[in-house]
Amino acid sequence: LGDEEFQYGTQTLSNMVNVSENTPTLLTGNIEYGDSEAANSLKTVLLTKGAATYKILNKGDVKVGVFSVIEDGLLNSDDITLNKAKDCAKSIVSTLKDEGADFVVAMAHGGKDFAHEIAKIDDINVVIASCNVDAIQEVEMEGSTSIVSCGRNGQYLGVIDLDKDATSVSGYQLVEVTSDLDANEEIAEKVDAYKSEVNSLVFDAYGLNMDKSIAASEFDFQAIDHNSTNLLNNNTADLITDAYAYAYDTWYEDWYESWKEKKRQRLKAAQSLAEKSAADNTDAAEEQAEGSEPTPTPSISPEAAARIEEIQNMKPSVKSRAVGMITQKEIQNSIAKGTITAQDAYNLVPNGTGADGSDGESLVLVFLKGSDLRALCEYDVTYCRKNDPDNQLHFSGLKYTYSDIRQDYNHVEDVYVDVVNDYYIPVQNDDYYPVVTTLTTAKQLLELADTTNGNFTVKYYDENGGKIQKLGAHVLTYKNNEMKSFKAISAYISDMERNASGESTISTNYEKANKNKNEDTEFTFT
Repeated sequence: LGDEEFQYGTQTLSNMVNVSENTPTLLTGNIEYGDSEAANSLKTVLLTKGAATYKILNKGDVKVGVFSVIEDGLLNSDDITLNKAKDCAKSIVSTLKDEGADFVVAMAHGGKDFAHEIAKIDDINVVIASCNVDAIQEVEMEGSTSIVSCGRNGQYLGVIDLDKDATSVSGYQLVEVTSDLDANEEIAEKVDAYKSEVNSLVFDAYGLNMDKSIAASEFDFQAIDHNSTNLLNNNTADLITDAYAYAYDTWYEDWYESWKEKKRQRLKAAQSLAEKSAADNTDAAEEQAEGSEPTPTPSISPEAAARIEEIQNMKPSVKSRAVGMITQKEIQNSIAKGTITAQDAYNLVPNGTGADGSDGESLVLVFLKGSDLRALCEYDVTYCRKNDPDNQLHFSGLKYTYSDIRQDYNHVEDVYVDVVNDYYIPVQNDDYYPVVTTLTTAKQLLELADTTNGNFTVKYYDENGGKIQKLGAHVLTYKNNEMKSFKAISAYISDMERNASGESTISTNYEKANKNKNEDTEFTFT
């Protein structure tokens, strides 16, 4: 098991394993179960289905011990924690050797660097690297230990030959999985049935089909390095957050039309009142002048004229451009060159449940003061980078500069927001800025005071400047359904410029990441 198996929640994983048939041995390595109901459910189900910390495979007179470990800190769950990977690996290897294993194969889930660290442990013959690892075409060595990987997303099938006498890899090949391989009809039928069910439960309501092409890309996007402690700019994050900001446009159009109608009604009422007041003044003047020369008809009062002019000059109180935001840990995948489907959009981000219990992560619209946007940028630099790098924030429509010469909690120098067509201006502390993010992230950021020992806090407001009491009431919608991350992404890329074949094509502007986080290396005291 790896961290991805938990991305839909511990209870969901438990349910999936429970209904599985002919379940292979699931290796749990350094997983530690909590006391929650979901954790106990998973523990019970895994034991029932034959999961184990390790397994010994008997091939003739050869015993091959296999185990897995997940890199420390990679799994973020209230139900499950991870014991120290290297300590667990050493203990498991010792047990396997005591039980007579001729070979020891470790599956290291955490990237290539993590695989090399596990490979340094004595008596491990082969390490299979996984989790955001490109296919390793030629065997890599760490001392006498071989390191291999068949890449990601089932692109290759890896085949290893082990030499009993040499206790090493004697043969290694990667077999590319393509449509040229004959399909298993029974499996294909089950897959089609599952796809039909998924389309019905998830995609149909949004006018999507999981296999249907929605766009194409002429280049590969960057994968997120979830282990990096650097402040990252990333083009996959740019695409996702741009899509979130794009989802705001529909909300704003509706709001703006409503605002214009309210303005029209207020202007009409003010004009009517002014005209009535002027008419009353005219009647009074005519009565007073009865029997004398006619007097000029009085015009509307200066006060009424000023009120009318004030209404005519009213500007929208809500900004027309939104900030899109996502945490780094939410970016689960990237986009590969070629055809992009709704399923690809779905796989980019976690897909839990919305405020109404529907499948998929919902998007919420909140308004933050400029001072709170600045606080989030400082949280990104001061706290996330050092204490929780995979929770660092990625933005669309917002850029900031920071200096490491300055002290913690004062690294950020300037914060800018996009007002139109990449024209950025400084944020104003007391202005309200629309922000679109996932419901999960919005809830998480409300806990900043607890997470950061009171060093950071944010408050959410609605479009009228009132404090938000219930986040679920501010979820964006699509045709009476909650707007989902995958729908926002699908809609955004589907509306991009089309090629000669009429296919939407990802803009080449995304080939390189935007420079949203910019370090100022010049010395400053301010």
